[in-house]
Amino acid sequence: MAYWERRNDSGNLLITGATAVSEYSDAYGNGLKLHKDELLDGWKKLAIVMKAKGNRAVVQLFHAGYRASVTYKEKGVAYSASTKEYKFLDYPVTGLTEAQIEETLNDFAAAAKRAIDAGFDGIEIHGANRYLIHQFFSAVSNVRNGQWGGSLENRARFGLEVVKRIKAVIRQYAKPDFILGYRISPEEIHREGNGFTFDEALYLIDEVAKLGVDYFNVSQSGIRSFAAAPKAGAYMGQAINKVIKEKLAGRALVLASGDLTSPDKILEAVTEYADIASAATMVLIDPDLQKRSQNAENPSSRLFPPNGGRF
Repeated sequence: MAYWERRNDSGNLLITGATAVSEYSDAYGNGLKLHKDELLDGWKKLAIVMKAKGNRAVVQLFHAGYRASVTYKEKGVAYSASTKEYKFLDYPVTGLTEAQIEETLNDFAAAAKRAIDAGFDGIEIHGANRYLIHQFFSAVSNVRNGQWGGSLENRARFGLEVVKRIKAVIRQYAKPDFILGYRISPEEIHREGNGFTFDEALYLIDEVAKLGVDYFNVSQSGIRSFAAAPKAGAYMGQAINKVIKEKLAGRALVLASGDLTSPDKILEAVTEYADIASAATMVLIDPDLQKRSQNAENPSSRLFPPNGGRF
């Protein structure tokens, strides 16, 4: 709570850290959770704090999947798209049954309802960074047969169904201006094989955009990753964020993430590649970044509109 009290005017769109939708989604031990009604009072207080300066507050919902190491220690199980062994994990991974997939989809919907009840202005679906939604989309972690695996369309089905379930909740319970975002990793390329290429990620992005979201948070890492090009596929040599923005053609905004560690980089990102830029690293270090930017003598360094310009 104190963290957000100090940073509730650090940007126009404030997004929480990854928030677990299930009791089987504990990756950190002390992470955010919104998997039961008993937690609502605390979330209502957080919404008030985050929105105190007039900015929009968004809850990022996720399921850790096989990365739920704390869940394994406490419950003896870590779920994913498929039962599989991984060299980088010291515990087994269990594939979800059909019934458990349905339960997990309902968990996302129930957490979305709680976010609305708590007073938040939006939800970001975390489909990136090798968490459960990403695991279903990846051909490396998803080796299922049937409707949830195999073809590109089937591997995309889980993430799309999460969007559908949450949108149904939003339509029924939220205000018309409620925000919905989708965080995605644009590719999964590694020595174990390609989980998915950027070309395949564009298919998922297009399908999510057809369902209707307000923005895509494109998760990347590494030096100048906000301007990075894909490692494989038809778009090698072209900036990932710029390609996504062109493909969306105004259907949703692009939020750039990755190595945005200076005002110059943020300005470059929103000028050349994306519509919005994440300033998480900078705000972590300097909670007064927005004030400094607005008071800057150089107009080009005023990255945050002092009045209006809200999401």
